[in-house]
Amino acid sequence: MQAPRPGLIDALAIAICRPWVLFFTAALLLTPSSLLLAALNSGAAFLKIGTGARPAALGGAYTAVAGDVDAMYYNPGGLAHLTKRELGATHAEWLLGTRFDFIGFAQPTANGTFGVGVTRLATGGQEGRDANRQATSGFEAADTAYTVSYSRKLTGSRASSLGGNLKLLRSQIGPYSAQTVAVDLGAQHRFADKPLSLGASVLNIGRGLKFMDQSDPLPLTLSLGAAYRIAGPLNLALDVRRHVYDQRTDVGIGTEYAFLPRRRPGNHRAELPRGLHLYAVRSARERPTPQPWRPILNVGTPLLCWVKIHRQGIRLHRGQVPRRPLSS
Repeated sequence: MQAPRPGLIDALAIAICRPWVLFFTAALLLTPSSLLLAALNSGAAFLKIGTGARPAALGGAYTAVAGDVDAMYYNPGGLAHLTKRELGATHAEWLLGTRFDFIGFAQPTANGTFGVGVTRLATGGQEGRDANRQATSGFEAADTAYTVSYSRKLTGSRASSLGGNLKLLRSQIGPYSAQTVAVDLGAQHRFADKPLSLGASVLNIGRGLKFMDQSDPLPLTLSLGAAYRIAGPLNLALDVRRHVYDQRTDVGIGTEYAFLPRRRPGNHRAELPRGLHLYAVRSARERPTPQPWRPILNVGTPLLCWVKIHRQGIRLHRGQVPRRPLSS
């Protein structure tokens, strides 16, 4: 006997309860109004620094591609597609002795994938000044994020996954410090019948960091991404990221080509992807009219070093990103 078709109200209720609809509804509710945006700029700029040389070579277009330990930063929903435990580390040397480091570990289990990570941005010794601009003793500054991640595939589905991060953020400038808690949410879908994957994430949901009487909101970011494997080793990725409080939209387009085949039984060679990306920025913050799109093309050798340790071996990537002010 054929089951009766659901009525209009029942069909609407079923549609609303779909994970993708709930995800975008939550993202919409978390986006502040335009009046609030006009008065706010984000702090905790270290949360805008991406991890991994491969995502950097793709222009940050990693929301739909993420399926390794770096998914903690770009899209925690991608962690569910990890098939083996993975340890990853990133180190970058910036100007004036500033160092950026990340280390993360992810472990797939029968009940989903769990991950932990630490991100740290630290400056060298800085010269202090008092209220009269006279030199005082030096000081150091550091920002740290401690992350716990969880991701799993939806029941009955091998293609769709959801994930989240819980982050403890701590910022220290000399004797002063501030801390807060933030949450990331992510989703990913990989089509079984076509070489296409889609991803979405909402990053840095939480209260801002407050130093004394000044509080800055976290860099709330909404991301949508798509990736399409054109032919075998050639992959094309696209990301659109909205930095809510900074009133800025980024578009990243990246390609990668694996010169060697992926590792498989009997083959001891690993893939060596090379990347090319095009990056565009549009910003309306502190300007009467929106700024035109500014494309940035980046190809070359890196300042960023990324190490990934698998069960079967070690993979080393290097990458370079254009220097941009973190606050703009």
